[in-house]
Amino acid sequence: MSKKLNVKVAFKLTDKKNGTLVGKTIGWWTNSLAYHVELIVGDNWISSNAEHGGVTLNPLRTLKETWLYHDLGEIEVTDKQYEDFLWFIENQKGKKYDWLGIIFSQTMPFNWHSKNKWF
Repeated sequence: MSKKLNVKVAFKLTDKKNGTLVGKTIGWWTNSLAYHVELIVGDNWISSNAEHGGVTLNPLRTLKETWLYHDLGEIEVTDKQYEDFLWFIENQKGKKYDWLGIIFSQTMPFNWHSKNKWF
């Protein structure tokens, strides 16, 4: 059997008045309105966020104005593909945020990042 899943990308908007120093710096460095991105697949909200302890998988939460959402449309997956996807994400949960990776691959031309962490 197969199912259709809606996929969205959620961009956390930079708050120039009340935002964190890291958020403001990333927004400035990338010349972007957003400083963080997360993935919404079906009813699952997937994140790699240092503030929340690394990789998380949570139920879909209420969409807020402090985020910019882009709907990527629906994808059709088999039950097995969906189970494999959830298994992969479950096995990534709790992995730490890769601060050195973001510095060495995003601000310097080294393209280095940890195989055990995410950013």
